Amino acid sequence: MNDRTKNVPIGASEYQLRRVTPAVGGYLWHRLMWACNKAAQAAHQGGEAAEGAEQASDLTPEQRLRTICAIGFMQMDLADYEKAQMETLKATSRVDAGGLPMPLMAGDGRWTPGTEDVQTDPFLVTQIMTESLVFNLAPYLAGNSPTPAKS
Repeated sequence: MNDRTKNVPIGASEYQLRRVTPAVGGYLWHRLMWACNKAAQAAHQGGEAAEGAEQASDLTPEQRLRTICAIGFMQMDLADYEKAQMETLKATSRVDAGGLPMPLMAGDGRWTPGTEDVQTDPFLVTQIMTESLVFNLAPYLAGNSPTPAKS
């Protein structure tokens, strides 16, 4: 493991997260921000107060990004959500019993053999997407720049 990868437990398995390319990371960040802005506008139009904004500064970058993902995923249209899902899962492997990372998706976006349990579990997929985005984007919220993946 190095600054380009990170192993995390999600559900009953361990997954290795990899850095996405700067273009993909930028795209996903902008789509998340667009979706969060859409949610904020809807809340404002509905007369809802922005409660808890004061506490947001107390959150770690990782906690803030998990919140951004939760809000953003709810507001994304299907095409944006599918793109985010494909790009984050292409950058994720499940670590097998021998410690070898086994990719979840091929570079062309096709699921790899042996991932049927992930393919059919939308909650697990959402957790993996969130953790991949946290790994890839949280350093920017913290003011650090990770070593990006090679384009």
